[in-house]
Amino acid sequence: MSSLSDLDKSRARWHLGYNESVPTGDRTLMEIRMTKIADSFTVGKIRDRLDRCDRTEVETETDAQGSGIVTKRFLLGDVNRTDVNYQAESLQKRERAYMKELNALATSLGVRNWRDPELQDSRRLSETVTDPVIPAPVEITYNLTYGTDLYLYFA
Repeated sequence: MSSLSDLDKSRARWHLGYNESVPTGDRTLMEIRMTKIADSFTVGKIRDRLDRCDRTEVETETDAQGSGIVTKRFLLGDVNRTDVNYQAESLQKRERAYMKELNALATSLGVRNWRDPELQDSRRLSETVTDPVIPAPVEITYNLTYGTDLYLYFA
C-alpha cells in the first residue's frame, strides 16, 4: 500500500474543499483513501492531477484579476470587424476547467468534491465509512435495579 505525502494530502484537502465544515464521515473517508492507495503508479497519477488542479486554479485566479477585456483583435480585408473576448466568458471557461480537474481528482481518490456547485443540492451527511474498522473491546456494564436480577448492557 502506498500513501500520499503530507503536502499532497494538504493540497488534495484544499482543492476538494475538505475543511472543518465537512461531516466527519466524509473527512475520515478522505483520510483513509489518501492513506491506502494501491500502488506507486496510482500515487503518481494523483500527483499529476494535483499539479493540474494547481495550474488551473492559478490560471482562474489570474483571469479573475484581469482588466475585463482579455484579447482584442482587428481583422481588416474583405470584412472589417473586431473580435473581443470578454473576461466573464474566459473566467467561466477557466472555472469549468477547474471543476473538471477537481471532479477527476475526486473520482481518482474515490471521494466527494465539496467545491462543486452542482452538488450543492445532493449534499448530505455521511453515516458510515465503507472501509472496515477494527472493533474495540466490548464494555459490559452491570445494572442491579429490580431486586436481584442482573441486567447486562453491551455498549
